[in-house]
Amino acid sequence: MNRSCITLFALMLSTHVLGAYQPPGNSEADYRQAVASLDAVEPQLMRMIQQLAEGTAAQDLEPRLSQLRGEWSPALQQLQRAVDAGHAVAQYRMALYRFAYQPDAPVPDDPDQCTLLVKSLEQGFAPAALRIANQCIGYVDGPAYAPALSKALADFSQFTGYYPQPSVTLECAKQDPKDIQLQWGDAPSYQAELYRLLGFAADRRSPLRREFWQKAVDINGCPTIARRMDRLQN
Repeated sequence: MNRSCITLFALMLSTHVLGAYQPPGNSEADYRQAVASLDAVEPQLMRMIQQLAEGTAAQDLEPRLSQLRGEWSPALQQLQRAVDAGHAVAQYRMALYRFAYQPDAPVPDDPDQCTLLVKSLEQGFAPAALRIANQCIGYVDGPAYAPALSKALADFSQFTGYYPQPSVTLECAKQDPKDIQLQWGDAPSYQAELYRLLGFAADRRSPLRREFWQKAVDINGCPTIARRMDRLQN
């Protein structure tokens, strides 16, 4: 099936209403409890990283950092249980944390992160597509990427109860994150991002590219795509 057929199928399915995502086993409880703890600790860790960058001595932060580690580590272990069970949203969040807190520069096609992201996207969880587009180029260039985007669009309504979600960058958002903070997006924000990516996945000569991009603009303005469409029109 060529990309034009795939994207047309996705467009036809975009308004189809489906039931809620059914996580495997008891993974939902592990996911919910883990992210509640991580979301409370993560802004404090980000602030401490910023303080280090501003010149605060590491030993001055160590007492508080030790306390935060005591909260962070068990929560990550609980999130890992949800990941191991196959929870799509947990897989995305774990990949995001591995990216945000890795000690070295990001490695393209990092197998640990990309494996988690691909598993998440192929279950239909749209936020994983954003990291894949920037991190997992080998997958983007392969035959499975466009069908996975189509599935994420078709299954989008199944995951509405899991938003908002963090991301490294939301291209369609009008937010201005400071320093190293992650951006948070609601369901419409990620739906716009998905249409943006579907537009890029469509054949550049196909009218579907413009249709997908117009949907992104209609949802939240998506300035980056609006400017691109203006340039193409002029």
